[in-house]
Amino acid sequence: MIFDLDEPDHRARTLTFDQSGREVAGEVYFGRHFLPIGPGEQIVIMLQAKTSTCLCRWAAEAAVVLDGHASTVPLGGQRSPYAVTAAAERYQNGYRYEALADAGWEVAPADLAQLCPTNCGADLDNLAAVVLSGG
Repeated sequence: MIFDLDEPDHRARTLTFDQSGREVAGEVYFGRHFLPIGPGEQIVIMLQAKTSTCLCRWAAEAAVVLDGHASTVPLGGQRSPYAVTAAAERYQNGYRYEALADAGWEVAPADLAQLCPTNCGADLDNLAAVVLSGG
């Protein structure tokens, strides 16, 4: 599920793809979906948020019905509120995650001209396993 923070309606949406293969927010997720949870059961919910306009701090909550009574539950615990920012056109530094022989990972410097040759914000959908800083 994804939250499009640029839209006035911030409800969770299905994650889908447009004709070019970019991730986009689809229909309201809980318009057709619900997650039944049994007593003592736990589930993991993966949340994703996107914006192209701002640094957004956001929190999420779930509407629940327990023994016939409706209420809301905050999601994320101590890690909330979350923050996400729009991509910048240029960055000062670029790094790439590289696999190590011992099955670990390291972050290594990368050439920004190769990572995003024209506009990092526009090229960002083509980047995988990349860290950009200093926008």
